This record gives sequence, C-alpha cells and structure tokens, in this order.
Amino acid sequence: MVIGAKGRAYRHAVIAAVIEQGVPRDRISCRLSVSIDAYPPDNRRRDIDNINKALLDAIVAAEVIEDDGLI
Repeated sequence: MVIGAKGRAYRHAVIAAVIEQGVPRDRISCRLSVSIDAYPPDNRRRDIDNINKALLDAIVAAEVIEDDGLI
C-alpha cells in the first residue's frame, strides 16, 4: 500500500507528538484496548474505520505498539 503525502504528513505528526509527549516507545506486545474521540471538521458522512486505521498505523510506526492487531 502506498501512503499519500497527507498520510505521510499525518504519520510524521503522530510520531512527533509521541516523542514530544514522552510516550514510551516500548513496542507494547500484549493485548490492549484503545479509546478514540473523533471530531470531524464538518458534517459530511465518513467511515469511522478510516480514522482508526490511520491513527493506529501511525502509532505502530511510532513504535508505541508492536502491531495494531493487538487492539
């Protein structure tokens, strides 16, 4: 899968936020749960799974968790 320019920028922003906030980059490898509050910028219909996918992939790229399949 090829990630577009906006996707790469988002991924870099998530990685920067992880580093800035001092989140441990331990590659968590146990089962876990995640709670996400999403605030879309407008009232257009969206597939909420797309928001989760981008965020969870970015957290894996930031080396916080080993695999988003653990969630």
